Amino acid sequence: MGLNSLCIIIHTTMAPVRLYFSDLSIAEKIDVHNMSLLNKSDFIRIFSSEGIFHVKDNKLMRAEIKDQPIENITIENIDFIMDKSSIKYDVDWYQINPYHISESIDVYTYALPSHLPLPSDTLQLILEKQDKKVNALYFYAETDDFNDSIIGTFLSGLNLC
Repeated sequence: MGLNSLCIIIHTTMAPVRLYFSDLSIAEKIDVHNMSLLNKSDFIRIFSSEGIFHVKDNKLMRAEIKDQPIENITIENIDFIMDKSSIKYDVDWYQINPYHISESIDVYTYALPSHLPLPSDTLQLILEKQDKKVNALYFYAETDDFNDSIIGTFLSGLNLC
């Protein structure tokens, strides 16, 4: 089912949600200078036969992913992939298989622009870069207790619709 700006869906399962932009080229249109940078962090993501790991603050953590089905949705004529999977980290890891693939990731977390009429903790924009190139762009909310009009307001504030 396609969604558009006239259709408001209320999400109520109170799970974390990530709304990934389907088209990463949209990152070039976003002026982050009008947004408040909440946090800049980096980590190393490792893929091995034992699982997916993150190294952050010199701690090796195994990602425990509880996968959920993804949904393709459209809000304000922009396509998203909604992911309600939850990720927790097991910090009691001290070594991994020497045969693995790793990547260094820089993560930028932005708050809603201050002129928008929404609480700043409602939704965040996450920009992930690898080798200075955007490899993920998504909205993140601790719960999916929001509606499409909040996303639409954020998109308007970013001059994307």
